[in-house]
Amino acid sequence: SYEISDQISQSKEMKSRLPTDIFVLEPENFDALNEIYQSVLEDFPHSKAIKRIILGFSCGDDYKRLLKEYIKANLLKGVPSFGSDLALLFYVTDVGNNTKRTNLTTIEYRNLPAMKLVLEFIDECVDEQKNEFDMKNEAKNFNNVELWALILKCNLMIKQGMYEEALKFSQKAIEMSPETVEAYHCKARALKKLGAFSLAADAVDEGRKLDLSDRYMNNKTTKYMLRADRIADAEKIISLFTRHEGDPQYNLYEMQCSWYELEWAESHFRQKKYGMCLKKALAVEKHFADFVEDQVDFHTYCMRKVTLRAYIEMLRTQDYMHGNYFFRKAAELIVKSYLAVYDDPKSVVRNNSASEQENNIPPSQTKNKKKGGGKKGKQKDASKSQDETKAVKKMKNGQEVPSDNDPNG
Repeated sequence: SYEISDQISQSKEMKSRLPTDIFVLEPENFDALNEIYQSVLEDFPHSKAIKRIILGFSCGDDYKRLLKEYIKANLLKGVPSFGSDLALLFYVTDVGNNTKRTNLTTIEYRNLPAMKLVLEFIDECVDEQKNEFDMKNEAKNFNNVELWALILKCNLMIKQGMYEEALKFSQKAIEMSPETVEAYHCKARALKKLGAFSLAADAVDEGRKLDLSDRYMNNKTTKYMLRADRIADAEKIISLFTRHEGDPQYNLYEMQCSWYELEWAESHFRQKKYGMCLKKALAVEKHFADFVEDQVDFHTYCMRKVTLRAYIEMLRTQDYMHGNYFFRKAAELIVKSYLAVYDDPKSVVRNNSASEQENNIPPSQTKNKKKGGGKKGKQKDASKSQDETKAVKKMKNGQEVPSDNDPNG
């Protein structure tokens, strides 16, 4: 209907999703859609998109059969993003507007019947493939299936908030295949959820070193390093993918790399270096001012090139320009920094004097500092590692774990 299409077009979050992923179907609508897609599937029997769409609105025994086939096919192929794809099938129905809500809490994920069904199907698929490959004497192929089953289980455990179980599955995956980058990423996510940010940074950095040309892992490692307040390591890693002439920080500013600037600013805010925090947060605010100014030239360009759809999209962008996540985060950091300086003006003086003392360190002491400060530095690193190991064990004692501002990270 027109109301449904308007509702989808108005929501930016729903643009990449089908109506069957958003709304709960009535029985008559389900039968009609199923008949249409089954006829299309006969013409295109190898289409994965059609099978995935049918799975999205199926129910009952058909849903169980299609789900098991879908899990088996993806485990055999080894799809890294399968966990994220499967998570879209978990939803809670909002009775008021008859829609599906997929942004669930860890407790809701844990209590979903679909989650238990998926975990059962994963074990069944692994057992079936083991028997099949044993008959063919293809142990190597079975190891590949078991590896991706462990990675998938790790992702599902993280969704349920069972981080220690996720850590065990990721460790098993690493032991089975030390060259699989995704296993290290899963381990890092589990450690991050447990509050051991420095251990998580080490884990994702270990995965990054397996493929130095992987830009995604480079960016992830940089983000995790900044979360652990290891700014020097983060700057070194991110500079591998920037232009080498000149300052990498200036190059990142020119590219308007807002995610990096915000993570860098947050790290300095946690260390109470409010001046450095404001520097990057105001840089992000400047990016959005540039976006608005650049649109002046875009008016004549769109008329000249007759790119009307892009022009309309650009005009609509103004409605939610300052509602963008990066802008809101930058504004929050700016306000927090100014309030912190107002509440404690002496902290700015203390931070400045500390930085001046670091700059005036004698060369002999600087050499020791770069090596970790001798015995003291090693003892400090060892104590820090012990503290983070304790943070992983917090879940057993029922203590509070630091909040995670990036649950998908």
